[in-house]
Amino acid sequence: MTIWRPSTGIPERAIFSAAALASEAVRTGRPSRLHHARALLRQAPAGLGFGRAAMRTWLAGISLGEDWEGLVDAFARQGENPLAQLELSLVGYRSAESGIPALSGVVNRLGGTLPGLPVGLDDVAAASLVGLLDLCPDEWSVSLRAGACADKTRRRLRASVVNRPDLGLDVMAWLLLGVR
Repeated sequence: MTIWRPSTGIPERAIFSAAALASEAVRTGRPSRLHHARALLRQAPAGLGFGRAAMRTWLAGISLGEDWEGLVDAFARQGENPLAQLELSLVGYRSAESGIPALSGVVNRLGGTLPGLPVGLDDVAAASLVGLLDLCPDEWSVSLRAGACADKTRRRLRASVVNRPDLGLDVMAWLLLGVR
């Protein structure tokens, strides 16, 4: 069985940078930061995290009164792997038919609401999945399980950052990417 692990490197940094720039653009009212975020997204691969960064950038554009029709292309891209495709599907409010079983799989992968650590996932990989659960529409049958699992996992990961400062930045970056 292959265990998914988030990659490290430039593509991930571009996604995190775009999300941070979009938030900063709203905070400061400077559209130039939003334009830079959009440029980063155009160049970034559509891996896990891309959909959340694109959504954050799009919402920041709406907040600043920008015309963001060009960002619609970002939501139409194909994800690099099944989890990235699930994320793009969730931010685009696409099929519940495939989304519900996929989110149930993520809940199971993270251990549901059972205590303890998920088997085969390190803290960084677990943190990258928490944001997917936060994207679950409230009307889907898996939403209560997804929310409870996300809350449990998020609390555990925050506590682990205190004990493992070497992983703290990566874990917190993924958790902050999921903040609405």
